[in-house]
Amino acid sequence: MNEQQNTGLPLLYSNYLKTCRILAVTGGVILIASLLLNELLHLQARGFVIPAVLIGIAILLIGVTSLRPQNQVKAFSVHLYQKPSREAAEAVLAALQASRAIRLGSRHYTILMSAVQSYCSAPDSDPELTEKLSAAAEQSVHKGFL
Repeated sequence: MNEQQNTGLPLLYSNYLKTCRILAVTGGVILIASLLLNELLHLQARGFVIPAVLIGIAILLIGVTSLRPQNQVKAFSVHLYQKPSREAAEAVLAALQASRAIRLGSRHYTILMSAVQSYCSAPDSDPELTEKLSAAAEQSVHKGFL
């Protein structure tokens, strides 16, 4: 709760962003360390360096692509659909508000709207949050890609 007050973001959303950044930095560090090790040892450590470079690239890509707004909305929509809660709904809302135009295909838009309906029908749903969520989904999702 303190983190939400300090950053203004829901805890679930800020933890997701922190994890993505950690993955991106870790992947970059592994990649750079592997390349430096390759330069220092030349051909002697090629059996270690090539897999380490590939692992570094993979971790870096996972971290960076997870930071894209449409991937954030997809991830939190699925989470909200599976486990409707106020925290998940706030995370979807934060992800929708993070970018003015989010490109989602029709399948992912359907998942987003199903997640909103799932939260709406939950016993502990907040009508005001549901309204904000629906409005943000209608405003933020780029209609040209549906």
